Amino acid sequence: MRVSPCAEYAFKSQYPGDRPENSIAEAAYGIPDWIKDKALGYLDEPLRGVYDRWETYIKNN
Repeated sequence: MRVSPCAEYAFKSQYPGDRPENSIAEAAYGIPDWIKDKALGYLDEPLRGVYDRWETYIKNN
C-alpha cells in the first residue's frame, strides 16, 4: 500500500516514539521508571508476559 507524503508526515508527527532518534535516546539514557511503569500498566496479562520473558532473556544473554 502506498502512503502519501502528507499521511506519512502526519503519522510521524503523531507517533514520535517510532522515530530512530528516540530509540537511540532510549538506549543511551534509558526510560525513567515512572514512565515504564505507567506504560506497562496498559498491557494485558498475555502481552505483559511476553515483555517479562523478553526482559529475562535480555538480562541472561
